Amino acid sequence: MTLDPTGATLGLGSADLKVVVLSTVSFVLGLLTLIQTIVVLYSGFMWLTARGDDERKHEAKMTLFRSVVGTFIVGVAWGIVLFLFRLVERATT
Repeated sequence: MTLDPTGATLGLGSADLKVVVLSTVSFVLGLLTLIQTIVVLYSGFMWLTARGDDERKHEAKMTLFRSVVGTFIVGVAWGIVLFLFRLVERATT
């Protein structure tokens, strides 16, 4: 299946639908990973500048924990997407 008229309008050429969807999902998951990396750095900065304030340290720890959980969720989502695309590829070939 190709996206001849629609793909040409969107500037995709005659790219395969699988390639377009996989590259879009890869871009979104990569963007989420970049955002989570920034959040990890921010929580580390918060922790370093807490100056002994237990409330700010706790907030930094919770932000770091949530970011690590989010990174895990993005990794699992990436694995699920790749698994599903391999299943679809096997079924269609």
